[in-house]
Amino acid sequence: MVGRTASGGWTDGVISYAQNHEDVLLARALADTTSGFYIDVGAYDPTEDSVTRHFYDLGWRGINIEPQAKYAARLRAARPRDVTLQVALSDAPGTATLHHALAGDGLATIDTAETGRLRAFGQLGDEEAVTVTTLAQVCAEHCDEGTPISFLKIDVEGHERPVLEGADWSRWLPRIVVVEAAEPLTTRPVHQGWEPILVAAGYAAVLFDGVNRWYAQSDDHRTAQLLSYPPNVLDEYQPHPWVSRVEALQSEVQKLQGLLAAAERGASPRVERLARSLESLQRRYQELSDAFDRERAERAVETEHIARLTRAYEALRDRSAPV
Repeated sequence: MVGRTASGGWTDGVISYAQNHEDVLLARALADTTSGFYIDVGAYDPTEDSVTRHFYDLGWRGINIEPQAKYAARLRAARPRDVTLQVALSDAPGTATLHHALAGDGLATIDTAETGRLRAFGQLGDEEAVTVTTLAQVCAEHCDEGTPISFLKIDVEGHERPVLEGADWSRWLPRIVVVEAAEPLTTRPVHQGWEPILVAAGYAAVLFDGVNRWYAQSDDHRTAQLLSYPPNVLDEYQPHPWVSRVEALQSEVQKLQGLLAAAERGASPRVERLARSLESLQRRYQELSDAFDRERAERAVETEHIARLTRAYEALRDRSAPV
């Protein structure tokens, strides 16, 4: 796990798999947890856009809720320590129709309003029947009463309120709750309809990151403070797509180096061609490294801009709140 330095940064980098770097923020807030437990509602893929991959690699375990058959199968294959349930969650058990979106598998939904929106934009794809259960039932069947839930993540494309209504907040209280709180593919907040459920359960909102709202238990001031600002350059994280590209180039460099060494030993006429290929690849690698450094610097500027907007939003909200 990452640890704090004297300057407030993090000694070890995090490879971020999540689409909005939610795993970076969770790693910061849960740096004191060595073996945690998570519940991922709308888990999607075990690696791509995964909020939990970083933690699974650290030895954590949890529950993945994923109604799409092919992604549930991938999760089961890649996550033997986890419990993966191919179901959807709502406020009552039963069955529902899962509607797929033409824009991408990550937008599949059982929510009636969101289905209508997809239809209006011509984005409604195939559909399939899915089993529906509740978060309370999932916890009762698969959570150990003595094991704290480190975080609960909910990404259900418009069906957030029924999922939250189906939880037993008197029995299961995750340390952190992160809920997708913007209308899909926009930054328009939609939390007003379900946030009172979390407030009544003893949570306080601490951050809106443009996609999700983040909640800590109202008396957990340390966690709230660590969640109060978005991922930034001081977290020293690396996006997984960048890491994958660098690793692929490194592998290609090693392969060419091996071929070059073998050619030199055999005095092959391929030596000069291989040397030119290796030089070209090394230049590509350096260009990618330079681009990565530039992106990190740009993220630092963007993070400060987001922080300013957040402060302005909070100030406006405080002034408009009824006395």
